[in-house]
Amino acid sequence: MKKELKIFAIASLLTTSILIPTAMADNTVTHKVQRGDSLYLLAKKYDTTIGQIMEKNEMHRTTIYIGESLEIDANSNQYTVRKGDTLYLISKRYGTTVKDLKAINNLKSDMILIGQSLTIPHAAFKVGIDSSKENNSNLITYVVQPGDTANSIAEKFGNQYAPADIMKYNYISHNDWFDAGETITINGYAPRNYDVKPNEATKSSRYGTAADWFKDTQYIVKRGKTIKITDTSTGKTFNMKVMGGYNHADVEPVTANDTKIMKSLFKEWTWNPRPVSIFVDGINIAASLSGKPHSFDTIAGNNVTGHFDLYMKNSKPHNINTDSKYVAQHQENIKKSTAK
Repeated sequence: MKKELKIFAIASLLTTSILIPTAMADNTVTHKVQRGDSLYLLAKKYDTTIGQIMEKNEMHRTTIYIGESLEIDANSNQYTVRKGDTLYLISKRYGTTVKDLKAINNLKSDMILIGQSLTIPHAAFKVGIDSSKENNSNLITYVVQPGDTANSIAEKFGNQYAPADIMKYNYISHNDWFDAGETITINGYAPRNYDVKPNEATKSSRYGTAADWFKDTQYIVKRGKTIKITDTSTGKTFNMKVMGGYNHADVEPVTANDTKIMKSLFKEWTWNPRPVSIFVDGINIAASLSGKPHSFDTIAGNNVTGHFDLYMKNSKPHNINTDSKYVAQHQENIKKSTAK
């Protein structure tokens, strides 16, 4: 569906709340999350840490949502050294590193004194806080914001994880980029099912494997790839190029002839999807293709303006207000295009 997040400029990432936070006792404020907010930016705004915001709100992930209210202990990233403290113990207590503690406090050595005040880095948090309740994983997840890059995401986590590693963990190549709204992993590889593998098929078919979008096909049906579409009912084929997509693939006919073949199947442009199979990298994947061009367009001369929705198993709409019946149609089609 329409990728509304894409219309926001990179500057939106840096936008701070225009609302005045509500003051509470003991320097606690209530902050209503605005577009562009992140835990790191809020930690900087209120002089606290990511970890303390998460603990205060009993959060298990770093994801925050527009409109939700967070209680934040302002001016809480100062620590007074006690007997028995070392930089190492303090770093482990708050989820940071000795190197970062020394840098932010301009320390030339590891020596600290009882009663000394130390600033805790805003990005400090313990990895365990962010673990998933559902699968007991220690993977840190993050929802990509408009304008995010691997470098900017790494900075939000205090550069504890290298940008190259974040890309590697999410199977992203150097010439690819993250889509606003997609959920990525920060400290380890995104889960994969590997229900399909390259070159397992020698030619396209009307039917394919029902491979999960989030755990398989989003890493195969990637931006910039040209894929062959076979209509399950008629066997007609045409080519489409992947424009992008994070909850499903957004695709466009490559040529005017591809558009002509596609239009012959749908008769008229309609949201009602058809069961299809995708052939890419020697893999046949069960899918469902809508017939309504909409929103962004990147290919000139193909006789259609806009792109189309291409769903695979468990794909979701980009817009949470999308009719559930439309999503159900896609999933029913995928059953029809799944190899018996």
